Amino acid sequence: MMDLQSRKADSILLFYQELYRKKQITKTHLLEKLQEYQQILRSKVLQFNHQNSTSISLENYERIRNALDYLFFHSTMTTDINGTLHEHLDRGKEKIEQDLCHIETLIQQLLHLPFPFLNDAYHDVLHASASFLKNWKQADGWLSYPEMTEDLLYPLIDGLPLYHDLYQLKGTDLVMYYLERLHTESMFCNTFASDLPRFYEHFSETRELPIKELLINLSDLLIHQCIIAQILHGTNQILLTSVDQ
Repeated sequence: MMDLQSRKADSILLFYQELYRKKQITKTHLLEKLQEYQQILRSKVLQFNHQNSTSISLENYERIRNALDYLFFHSTMTTDINGTLHEHLDRGKEKIEQDLCHIETLIQQLLHLPFPFLNDAYHDVLHASASFLKNWKQADGWLSYPEMTEDLLYPLIDGLPLYHDLYQLKGTDLVMYYLERLHTESMFCNTFASDLPRFYEHFSETRELPIKELLINLSDLLIHQCIIAQILHGTNQILLTSVDQ
C-alpha cells in the first residue's frame, strides 16, 4: 500500500521510475505504466485538438503533461501500486473539483463580509480568484488547474505570495490556501468593522496616503493597534485615543 500524496517525484513518469528504482515494481509493471501513460497522453492531445490530429506544439504538449501530473498527485486514493492511471487521474479530478467548491464558498464569504476594506489590491484578488474559478470550471478547465494568469498582489500577513513562492503551491492549491488565510485574516478585521472608517481616515491623515492604493496587510496593522491598546488601556480596540474615536 502507498499514499500518492507522500512522494518526492513531481511527475507521473518519475514517480513510477522511482518505484522501479526501489524495486517496488518490476520492469514489466513499469513498462505497462509507461504504455498506459502514453495512451492517456495521446487521447488528451486528440481531445485538445478536437479529435482532428495528434500534432501539437511543444508548449501545449508540456501543458497537457503538467496538467496530468497535477491530477495524478491530487489523487486521494491510498491503494496498491497496481491501481490504474485512469483511476488515479479520476480521483485527482474529483479532489480538485471539491477544492473548487471550497474556493467558491470562500470567495462568496469574503465578498459578503460586512467590514469595509477600501483597498484596491484586496478587491482585485477576489475578482482574480473568481476569474480563475470560472476558467477552472469550464469543460477543459483541468488543463488550467496548475496555472494562474496573474499574481495575487494583496499581501497576507507574512507577505506577498510572489516574493516567497507561497509554500511551493501553484494553481488551485495556491488560490485555495491563499483564500483560506485571507478569510481568517478578514474575519479578525471584521471584529472592528464599526471602527474601521475612522481608522482609515486617521491613517490617511497621519501617513498622507490613502489606504486604498497601498500594498498593505490590514490585519497586520490592526494587530499592532490592538497590542498598543492593550498596553495603554487594557482594551481590545483599534482606536487608541479619544481623538481617534
